[in-house]
Amino acid sequence: MAIVYEWRLADSGDCGGTYEFWINYRINTTTGVTTPYRSALLIDGSVTSTPWKSLNVPVDNLYFLSAGTTICDNAFKGEPINNSYSDLSAIGFYDATPYIITIPENFTTIGDYAFCYSETGSNPTVPLYDINLPSSLTSVGEYAFAGRWARGITQALSGAGISSLGKYAFAWVHCIQGDTYELSIKLNLTEIPDHAFYEATGRQGFTPAVVKLHNAQTITKIGNYGLNTSFPSGSDIIDFEQVLYFGKRCLPTYDDSDTLASFTLNPNATYLGPSCFYNLKANVVNLPAPNVLHSIGEYYDPETGAVAEGPFYYNTYIKRLIIDPGWLGAGSLTAFANMSNLEYAYVPYRFYCGSSYNAFYNSGPRGLLVIDNYQGYDLYNTLPVDPWHWAGSVHYLRTRNTGRKATWFRKKNGTVYKMRFFKKTGANEVKEMVMYVK
Repeated sequence: MAIVYEWRLADSGDCGGTYEFWINYRINTTTGVTTPYRSALLIDGSVTSTPWKSLNVPVDNLYFLSAGTTICDNAFKGEPINNSYSDLSAIGFYDATPYIITIPENFTTIGDYAFCYSETGSNPTVPLYDINLPSSLTSVGEYAFAGRWARGITQALSGAGISSLGKYAFAWVHCIQGDTYELSIKLNLTEIPDHAFYEATGRQGFTPAVVKLHNAQTITKIGNYGLNTSFPSGSDIIDFEQVLYFGKRCLPTYDDSDTLASFTLNPNATYLGPSCFYNLKANVVNLPAPNVLHSIGEYYDPETGAVAEGPFYYNTYIKRLIIDPGWLGAGSLTAFANMSNLEYAYVPYRFYCGSSYNAFYNSGPRGLLVIDNYQGYDLYNTLPVDPWHWAGSVHYLRTRNTGRKATWFRKKNGTVYKMRFFKKTGANEVKEMVMYVK
């Protein structure tokens, strides 16, 4: 039995520019059975329609012969493009570069789902080496590269940058071999939309690529999960102190070496979404007097309608928290809950922590959290109600509840208190705990 391969022109015509669709057939010379083996789509100019899809043959190799301006919606959605076939000389294409897609200069628009492989995060089995984007690119649509697996997506930086970016545009993009390749694009906009870079790197055990968002100084809004992914050391993202709108879980995780010494919230911030600072890696956080907001966090999650997680809910990095008296209280029931490394919080003495008193629920390492600046009577309105549910922090004190043996003592200067209470640790066991609130 012998196998031979033969290229045949399967389709050609107008797609906005012109195209040729070639199929490489695998022919069994013994049985005469012919089956498609690989395909190659050659495009000259824009893509405004996709007539080759009627052939129902997957696009394995894609090459742009010259520039157009537009790649339309859904142009290559779901196609397993990997450009792994290097020898296209048989069809007169001698300068094909294997494993690489280069979109020529002059293209300005990549439409919705244009290169999307998956809307749920599944990926092709064979990656590309590189996807090279032109400096002329200004618009990237929704899900444009979602689920596409490449070792690098890199835009030439000489142009103005991307001024229109759709939600999920680079979601689930796997950029492997992080010591060499990167996801690098230039921005010219003020908003990172919802899920734009959601889980963009580091999945399936691959080393995440370095992520660089060039010219990102103008970003003032990050949508829900907008940058929720894992960025290693060396990434260049955004100065978060300039951001005014923080969507739900919008920030990335960083390499440990990139922990900020401090973070100061912009006084003109307009929105703090549920768990928006969950991934904020800073030792000290300052919340200065606000010019727009009055409370920290939202009571309801606008996406689900359920009670919202607090902005700092489950943050495990922050050690010190300074809240200016300009803040009236916590809009979220769990504004600072479960902050396991929080050691010190300077809180306005009339700060309101919600009807359930859970703002600092379960925060503080090893049962120690120093709350500074309180007046005694306000502790009653700031700390959770029930000391029997104590789980490691001072915030479980209800200082006026003498029936549960919680007591407080005030020095003459009115600034230092000794809190003593009893924690029920078992059916018949009571443990005395002593805490100081300065």
